[in-house]
Amino acid sequence: ADVMDAMTRDSGIPLSQMRADGGASANGFLMQFQADVLGIPVVRPAVTETTAMGAAYLAGLAVGVWESREQVAALWRTDRIFQPQWSEDQRAERLRQKSRELYKAVHNMYDRAVRKQAARKEELSQSAKADTLRLYGELLQANLWAIHKGDRQVTVQNYYTGEDVTIRLDPRLGGNENAQKYFRDYKKKQTAHAMLQKLLVEGEAEIEYLRTVLYEVESAPGEMALNEIRAELKSQGYLKYYKQRDRKQKPADFLRYTSSDGFEILVGRNNLQNDKLTLHTARGKDLWFHVQKAPGSHCVVMSRGEDIPDTTKQEAAELAVLHSSQNGGAKVAVDTTEVKNIWKANGAKPGMVLYEVYTTVYVTPREGLEEQLKKR
Repeated sequence: ADVMDAMTRDSGIPLSQMRADGGASANGFLMQFQADVLGIPVVRPAVTETTAMGAAYLAGLAVGVWESREQVAALWRTDRIFQPQWSEDQRAERLRQKSRELYKAVHNMYDRAVRKQAARKEELSQSAKADTLRLYGELLQANLWAIHKGDRQVTVQNYYTGEDVTIRLDPRLGGNENAQKYFRDYKKKQTAHAMLQKLLVEGEAEIEYLRTVLYEVESAPGEMALNEIRAELKSQGYLKYYKQRDRKQKPADFLRYTSSDGFEILVGRNNLQNDKLTLHTARGKDLWFHVQKAPGSHCVVMSRGEDIPDTTKQEAAELAVLHSSQNGGAKVAVDTTEVKNIWKANGAKPGMVLYEVYTTVYVTPREGLEEQLKKR
């Protein structure tokens, strides 16, 4: 299936059937399985020893048994055609089985990031109480005369509110030492508060990124797409032991569509492609689309320096929904802006970009639109 995917991708021609020969083709179960997995007919010839037959045909052409290659081609005979018997749901289930391990690994990463974020938020709420520590230090300094070494607590008046406050003490320390201890704890909490706020921002970005990876795994069309996701996760330090089997594997091309007005619309297949499309392929006034606040592909209309008609904008917005976690929804919010308004923060994860100038449209994708735009 991976080889067929690569052939289709490199040639740009959908494969309508596969012809199989050689000793393995005698195995009917294997041929049927290939047809089911690929979703196209597998044709077995009457003579499966194609290499030997090819040599004989060449010899025959050389001595004049046949006058042309067309005559030789006409001699080809079919033994059996294995039609795919799996439904689309069965093929999708097989892919889900293959992706389940990766999905589980990414979901564990996501759950871990969510738990870590919750712990940080709890710690932040505790650090927000740092002002109480500073107040205790001030009140102790103002009441040193009432504190003696060995005391475990002291009750003093809060001169801000007029109320009495009971402050716990370290009995090993004197009054001033206890006050300084509260001031030190206050500074530590202040430092932790600032650091936690930064970590919370990073944590939210990580959770958002892993949500997009989960979407990618769920919507991956084949094993090759899953391998690209594994390679991406390894590059980000999430998968330490993944070894890419084919280092020369050519990266998949963008999904390409042509609008009703003749404009090319490109769609990224994964986060790395989204970065490549938005930050390196598209330019200036090319128009960018993405579902609002949800995982999905970057979608770009290549403007060619021309004004983009409303019909093309509508079609691109619908494609952005179709290639997102919101596929199947109605009146989905899609943000759109010119590519020149998009930038990437330092250290941001693949596919994560920022923009401030944009408009939002609400679209419901039309049935059959994607296939229609593919054929143009």
